[in-house]
Amino acid sequence: MHEDHDVQSHRCEEPASLLPSYGIESVRSAAANRSALSLFSGAGGMDVGVSKAGFDIVASLEIDPYACETLRANICRERRSTKVIEGDIRNVDPLRLMASLGLQESELDLLFGGPPCQPFSQIGKRQSLNDERGLLLFEMVRFAEAFRPRAILIEQVKGLLNAPDHQGKPGGVFEQLINKLKGLGYTLIARQRS
Repeated sequence: MHEDHDVQSHRCEEPASLLPSYGIESVRSAAANRSALSLFSGAGGMDVGVSKAGFDIVASLEIDPYACETLRANICRERRSTKVIEGDIRNVDPLRLMASLGLQESELDLLFGGPPCQPFSQIGKRQSLNDERGLLLFEMVRFAEAFRPRAILIEQVKGLLNAPDHQGKPGGVFEQLINKLKGLGYTLIARQRS
């Protein structure tokens, strides 16, 4: 069950206001750049790179309130129209969000994000899918299924490549992710930093 979450629309000159039912006016315009949606935005590091690559980030989803304040401050400073959605991604209905953003299926150019890496990190406990944060990786698939973006960019630690699935199969989590995305018609292009 997905709950309604308020989106804070922050204007530099005015205090933030809470808008019911996402309350986002269409952020697309005829002159808009390629569109992107940021999931697991954190303080916006990936957002900076994606924005500099020419994308108009229509919304950023993040659960941490301090990171959301940083996002809002940066959006204001850069005079962007990005909407910040503060809350648990598991409670956001991607179809309602898409409608609130004024987008139709397949209109989004890029879905991107960096789901929590702690469950897969080689220096952590490596609980994989036994850590509820590990399951958040598949929120990327849930949003991809709804938005059907032209491209998906997922940043994750190297440990994901050999993280065991629920049956203990090494690399099983990565295999599940790839199979789910392939099932939606996407082709994998993996890049690893050395």
